[in-house]
Amino acid sequence: MAMINDCDHNLLVWIDLEMSGLDLNIHTIVEIAIAITDFHLKNYIEGPDIVIHHDQDVLDRMNDWSREQHTKSGLIELIRQSQISLYDAETTVIDFLKRYCASGSGILAGNSVFVDRWQVLLLFGRIHKNNIR
Repeated sequence: MAMINDCDHNLLVWIDLEMSGLDLNIHTIVEIAIAITDFHLKNYIEGPDIVIHHDQDVLDRMNDWSREQHTKSGLIELIRQSQISLYDAETTVIDFLKRYCASGSGILAGNSVFVDRWQVLLLFGRIHKNNIR
């Protein structure tokens, strides 16, 4: 199996976000996981999976569906325990992307990627501007 070359072009950047809800005006990212593949899906690099700390006011604004699901999965407790800020999570993801994707060359992919893309645009602007399209 061939390896993905450092700073390769046109790689798929798979992103999965867990959010506090879908209203982009009041909800936020609570977890981000990322991976990179080539277009043939034969080469895979697992990236960071980061739970982001938020204060209780963010958890209080979580919609009912998210609160129920994230309670069942244990994510709410992990959010409380996390020491990682949104900014630090963004920096970690940028560092990962810079290692494998030439500037602006990563193509965003994933399930419900439209919503995830808007969250990235709003909350992780440095990632979108420099690493994915």
